[in-house]
Amino acid sequence: MLKGDTIYLRMLNAEDWEKTYLWHNDNALQKLTCGPVFEVSKEIEKKWVLEKASHNREEIYFAICSLENDEMIGFSCLTNINLLYRSCYFGGIVIGNNEYRNGTEYLQICLLMLDYAFCQLNINRLTVSCLKEHILARSQIPALYFIQEGIGREAVVKNGRKYDEYYYALLADEYMRHKKANDYDTEKLIIRMIQISKDIKCELKK
Repeated sequence: MLKGDTIYLRMLNAEDWEKTYLWHNDNALQKLTCGPVFEVSKEIEKKWVLEKASHNREEIYFAICSLENDEMIGFSCLTNINLLYRSCYFGGIVIGNNEYRNGTEYLQICLLMLDYAFCQLNINRLTVSCLKEHILARSQIPALYFIQEGIGREAVVKNGRKYDEYYYALLADEYMRHKKANDYDTEKLIIRMIQISKDIKCELKK
């Protein structure tokens, strides 16, 4: 178990399908992800969760739970894990419970995932991506000292609309340097997020 201040991460298990089924069929929630939006049946969802709960060498799925009542409020994952090249992809965060959709919870989850990737899996390069319109992700990712490496123009198509996808990466020595300097202090990160978010909103208004 990976423990934060108000949430913890545990391995996804087969019984979690009822929660993920609701979130995968929440169009408003899925519009924020880089994946396709389509309705998922209960049978398909059960098979998907069973597969993800197998925890193979190439991907790890975590259930995000409240420390207060153990309720599962979302999930996150590391995918494309390559231990030879010491790289993987941070598959993002899905928070199904509105009560927890704020920067504090997201930051806790991100910090736990970064520590797991770099300190337990010994990853050297961690990549992540998000849609141009996802202001929370675009403010949070660089706040965590990920470096933007490019933009996939119209890389994602959802419901006939085309979206640009932003690509970022963080290296192990960068993570360790910022961690040693206490740059991952929650208050410092929130200040960085707020400023970056303001800049993004100004950019989108142009």
